[in-house]
Amino acid sequence: MSEAKSLAVVIAALRAQGSNAQSLADLNRMTTKPERYNQVVLTERPESTRRVGGSGGARAWRISILSVGRIYGDAQNEREVARRALKDQFLTFEDGSTAGVGVDSVEHDPIVPDEGWFSGSSSYVFDN
Repeated sequence: MSEAKSLAVVIAALRAQGSNAQSLADLNRMTTKPERYNQVVLTERPESTRRVGGSGGARAWRISILSVGRIYGDAQNEREVARRALKDQFLTFEDGSTAGVGVDSVEHDPIVPDEGWFSGSSSYVFDN
C-alpha cells in the first residue's frame, strides 16, 4: 500500500469517527476530544518486507499517535484507563484492501497522576 493510500485509510477511519481531517497536517492539528491533543505520524517500517497480517512481502506502515489528555477516574486505575482510551480511539484502520491492522504498543506516562493528566503513545501497524 502506498503512503497516500495508507493515509487515505487512516483519514477514512477518523472521518467515520467524526473527524473532518483531509490531510496529515489536519491530523497533526486535530483535537478529537476536549482536553486532548493527538499527533499522528505515518512511517514505513524498516522491516517492510516482513510478513505482517498475513500478507507476505507487503510493505508495512506504522502509525504512531502521541497523545496528551486528561482522564477522570480512580488514580490507581489511571494507567489502564489511559491505555484503553489511547487504544480505543484509533482501533479501526481498515477497508477492504487493508489486511494487517493491529495495536503494536501503548505506553503511558502520568504527568500529574492525582489530577488525571497523562501522556502516551500508541503505534499501529498495517500492511498491503
